[in-house]
Amino acid sequence: MCARLYEIDSLVDGQVDGDNTNNSGKASDAIVSFKFGSSYRYSENVELFANAGNGFHSNDARGTTISEDPLSGQLIDAVDFLVRSTGAEIGAKWFDSHHYNLSASLWTLALDSELLFVGDAGNVDSNRPSRRSGIEFSGYYWLSEQWSLDLELAWTHTRFSNAKDDEGRYIEGSVPFVGSLGINYSKLQWFASLRSRYLGARTLDSNNEFSAGNTLIHNGLVGYRFNDFSVTLKVLNVLNSKSHDIDYRYSSRLPGESDAGVEDLHFHPVEPRSVRLSIRYDY
Repeated sequence: MCARLYEIDSLVDGQVDGDNTNNSGKASDAIVSFKFGSSYRYSENVELFANAGNGFHSNDARGTTISEDPLSGQLIDAVDFLVRSTGAEIGAKWFDSHHYNLSASLWTLALDSELLFVGDAGNVDSNRPSRRSGIEFSGYYWLSEQWSLDLELAWTHTRFSNAKDDEGRYIEGSVPFVGSLGINYSKLQWFASLRSRYLGARTLDSNNEFSAGNTLIHNGLVGYRFNDFSVTLKVLNVLNSKSHDIDYRYSSRLPGESDAGVEDLHFHPVEPRSVRLSIRYDY
């Protein structure tokens, strides 16, 4: 059995120089993060583990010095530069040195403030506290010396920690399920792989009234190594999927529409099928 305990100290400084002096200035913040981890070798092929600790994310420096809404001119509060997070996980690994390596974990993560994209303004908004919990699985299996399979799955339950006026507790854009599957080949100088990535349908508003569809993409590659060189041919979006890479729901307006705009789905499609050739030299 082994255990470790350590801390991470972070200090950040920022300066904002804008055309509005009320929203310009300097800001700084510091945070201390404690982390703990332990593992226990239950048997020759099974290992148990547990981890817990703090982390953080940073906010846009402009939000740390702002005092006046640039559109309405109303007074608003600045946000913290660094935002605390606290998480933990427990899990197990099952493996041998020749055929497989499997792991599964249960985890939870709490954020003091969630960052959300504001489409009409083109920036992010520091929002309510949130909590996530989920299950993750990863598996690697070697069919032979040349062929291997890998599978990764993640289920996530995501909600704001508290209610706000008429808004719900769903977090816009949060993905409840992610999966990837790959088959890999390697023999002498040749290597190849075919991979699929799946993103489940995700909610687009806090009341879960609107949602985006799922996304499924397939990518493949084949390559050859010789001496210090390698040549790789990649085919991205093999089946030329028309799925959406990302979706948002917010109000926008076209010329001639009312100032309030129209609330609708805005999306970026996945890149169409493309072929890329790369040459790499290692020295």
